[in-house]
Amino acid sequence: MIQQQKVYYSLGDFLSSSLSSHTHIQIQERKTYVIHDNIKDLGLVFEKCSILQVISINLDSKYVNDQSMLILGQSIAKCINILNLMLSVKSNMIKAKGALYLLSGLSSCYLLQTLVLDLSNNKIGPEGSTNLGSGLAQLTNIQNLKLNLRLNIIYDEGLSGLASGLEKCSNLSNLELNLNYNYIGQNGVQSLVSALKQCQCLSILLLDLSKNSICVQGAKKLINSMIDHKRLFTLKINLIENKIYYGDCSFINILAKCTKLSSLKLNLGLVTEDMIQQIVQQYQRLQKKLEAKLFKTKRLVQIKIN
Repeated sequence: MIQQQKVYYSLGDFLSSSLSSHTHIQIQERKTYVIHDNIKDLGLVFEKCSILQVISINLDSKYVNDQSMLILGQSIAKCINILNLMLSVKSNMIKAKGALYLLSGLSSCYLLQTLVLDLSNNKIGPEGSTNLGSGLAQLTNIQNLKLNLRLNIIYDEGLSGLASGLEKCSNLSNLELNLNYNYIGQNGVQSLVSALKQCQCLSILLLDLSKNSICVQGAKKLINSMIDHKRLFTLKINLIENKIYYGDCSFINILAKCTKLSSLKLNLGLVTEDMIQQIVQQYQRLQKKLEAKLFKTKRLVQIKIN
């Protein structure tokens, strides 16, 4: 039986609602400022929502800070039966401690299977990203993870910390990471590759590493690692606006060994108008060769390579 999701447009409205019957809720805060007392009351309220399984909360651009995240994390920790959590807190004032507080709360949600977390355009930095990794390592039942850390200045150090937690999530089947604009280089990519090797249940992998500092060697390591994922059928990698302008791109041929792929989108962001004509022609030949090999598997139905 499909449960109907109840939508509330302020924390106050939810707090004054009938609580014991909730299983699926969505809170879409419309006020410019969030009252901290309302967030604090969530903990008491969630204790009364004993059958709550799905929570969706949007607090984008609401001046949420680390103290708010502490209270929010403590509140969510009361939801011991939660299966799916969607939390969007982008464009706020969250730093490293805020990330720690939130994931510390989530560690009590042992049944959690799906986590969608948007922390983009905050200031969690390398320490905050490492805190996220430590928290994710506790979520051993997680199967679906969508994490947006765009514009958080995490550097290689932060990605390494995040990766150390991801490698503990061995039951992941669906992973989407947005790490756009975070000053990530080859060392960070290597840490991510090592972590992904431990996630052998992956069937869907979406990676946005655009606008970083990844060179052709880093891209090669990432692409080559895809052959380790025997169950992968959907793959999307965005590497535009990195340092992949020149050089040998023949490494993309390795994707021909991913015989179970049904959907592939690879964006290397090669700036062809600035490249030597010989390199352009080589890349085009490789692209045609790769497409031909992949279509021979009779599984691939969608492909796009830029």
